[in-house]
Amino acid sequence: MTKQLQFVRAWLAANRSEYRAILLAIAFAAAALVVAIYVGFPPAGNSTSFGPGWECTQVPNGQPVCVKKVSPASPGSQP
Repeated sequence: MTKQLQFVRAWLAANRSEYRAILLAIAFAAAALVVAIYVGFPPAGNSTSFGPGWECTQVPNGQPVCVKKVSPASPGSQP
C-alpha cells in the first residue's frame, strides 16, 4: 500500500514549469472567452451594424430597429 501511495504522489506532483503551463492555458482560455463575448455581444448603443447612414435603436426584448437617415436635399435638387 505504501508503494502505491508513493506512485500516486509522484504522479500528482507538479513542478514549476507545469504550473506555468497550466496558468498560461487558463489565461489564453480567459482571453478567448472575453473576445468571444465581446464579438458575440457588442456594446449597446453603437449604431455600427449598417454604417454611418443608419440609426439604430435598441429594443428591450428583441433585435435593434434600424432606420436609414434621410439625407438633406442638395441646393440644386427639384422638390
